[in-house]
Amino acid sequence: MPYSRETSVVITAITVCCAICMARGQQGLDNISGECQKALFSLGKHHQAQSVPVNPEHMLYFLHIPRTAGRTFGVCFLKQAWAPSRRCKKSYDVLRLNTSVPGCGLLSSHDDYSVLQHLPTDAAIATQLRDPVDRVLSMYEFAVEVAARQLHPNTTQPDPNKMDTRKVWPWSILIPFMEQEVKGRAATRNHEEDTQQTSLDPYNNGFVISLADFIEHPLARELVHDGQTLQVLGVTTYSHWKLAGPVRQCLHGEPPPIQQVLLSLALKELRRFVHVGVMEMLDESVEALAATLKMPIDGPAWRNVPNTTAQSDEAADRADEEGFLEQPHSQASQQQTEPDSAYLQEAPLWAAYRWCTARARKKNAVRKHKALALLTTPDGRQLQFGHEARANLDPKLIARIRELNSMDVILHQVGKDLLLTRRKDLHAAHRLQRLPQLPAREQQTCTQPTVDSNNEAAGDESKQTTQDEL
Repeated sequence: MPYSRETSVVITAITVCCAICMARGQQGLDNISGECQKALFSLGKHHQAQSVPVNPEHMLYFLHIPRTAGRTFGVCFLKQAWAPSRRCKKSYDVLRLNTSVPGCGLLSSHDDYSVLQHLPTDAAIATQLRDPVDRVLSMYEFAVEVAARQLHPNTTQPDPNKMDTRKVWPWSILIPFMEQEVKGRAATRNHEEDTQQTSLDPYNNGFVISLADFIEHPLARELVHDGQTLQVLGVTTYSHWKLAGPVRQCLHGEPPPIQQVLLSLALKELRRFVHVGVMEMLDESVEALAATLKMPIDGPAWRNVPNTTAQSDEAADRADEEGFLEQPHSQASQQQTEPDSAYLQEAPLWAAYRWCTARARKKNAVRKHKALALLTTPDGRQLQFGHEARANLDPKLIARIRELNSMDVILHQVGKDLLLTRRKDLHAAHRLQRLPQLPAREQQTCTQPTVDSNNEAAGDESKQTTQDEL
């Protein structure tokens, strides 16, 4: 039986109060400042305002945490599973939402939990988590990759019809920083020293800031470390809540027990999400959400609606960036002129998902190779990120990353446990469907699958709407 709003208010307040009391009692630390206690109680009140029963059939918000396979999950599964008339407008660079326009039922963005104040009160939340060490490494690698492209003499301007990664938080901050690093070091790098090195360490070289220095940089503290927890809490640097700044200041300036308070609240919210998946179990996560939403994986899949946004929207978009929300006309600017049936794919959802992910992996690998080829020594050696490079990292550096992401370590483990429990329950209820595999030839070549008489197929391409995996 769902809690009433009044009951949820009391529960959230008790959660915050108990967490503060427990934190005070640990190791005799009772010196959490009055200002920080005030900020924490204010945060608890903001969360309790959202504690109402949810209805994913009305709206599902995918809280996309960067570098958790969220783009694969969102574009290749969620977007293809939702009919075009029910998709909200793309909101990665700026939140575009007008709840007075009917039909908007699927929204995805890098916003944090605070975005709920702009959504219908019964909006349900789904998210994906990732092992925090892998996520930090991925964020570093991706920022280096995108920054490296600026070294190409024929660098072109971003396609105006696609989302520019540099306009999407947190890349809008991280990538310019890394670009300055790459360009500055390119002008001063000692090429003679490059040729004397027998190997090129992708995480410690003359091309860019080393991983060891990056994880200790103030920018990493604000945008990367414990980022999953901060996004679930709604207190990132991209928050819609004014209290986010004071809460982060308390986190960085107060004794460790304050982490326990924030983590307790984050875990409470995580357990309220309609779905929590983990990148290491991507297929299992897709299966669990499909079953939770009673969405058959052998059901229909839809293509994209062609982008017909007019240039006249540009001025409105610039104004909207300042206020986060677009004007009422903007959500309808996709201009879907045909019924949903016109965008149906021949193949079922599972096959469309498989083909989309296979093609995305291939495209990402090619793009990554081309970008890192620009960071090459005079004797032809270039940066090579990958499993082997990560395996050779100093264990002390890995331990330091884990230490800097202590809240995310616990959040990720709890998220994994929630996924396993949900799958067990769904299996017991005979609702869990397995994702079939594509034929080996189609996985390797990424050629467009066809539908045979037995309907064993993969679907049409899901056109990618972003320039990089966000």
